[in-house]
Amino acid sequence: ILFPRAKFIFHWRRNLTRIASSDFWRHDRLNKSQTQANFVNVVNRFRWYPARHPDHAFATTIDDLTNKTDRTQLEGLFSFLGETLTPKLRRTATGNLQLHDWFQEKHKRRIKHRNPDGTINFESRQYTYVPRSAKAHSIV
Repeated sequence: ILFPRAKFIFHWRRNLTRIASSDFWRHDRLNKSQTQANFVNVVNRFRWYPARHPDHAFATTIDDLTNKTDRTQLEGLFSFLGETLTPKLRRTATGNLQLHDWFQEKHKRRIKHRNPDGTINFESRQYTYVPRSAKAHSIV
């Protein structure tokens, strides 16, 4: 066995419709119902494997890990990993975490520039990704 103590975490969002319509799958949007059906199949496999191999596999959703009223998944994950769930980690997990798709968040990138004299400068740029479909429908 290559990694005898490996542990696998199967993790997804509970809202499969949202996953299927995210920008990451934009090329599959022509057949949205098939894309969603594919995610149902994937999640069923994600659930199947840990149910049969709980010694080295754990299944959870981001929604359940960040649930403030039911901490079963969060506590289960830390127990599965053999780690201590400290109060600070619990606060981080159940804090005001906003679940955004990647294109809804602001991103910052450092761009390296080499000057003619050999010195290096860094430029910071902040941007928000906008899908092409949104650009096509916007009024500029």
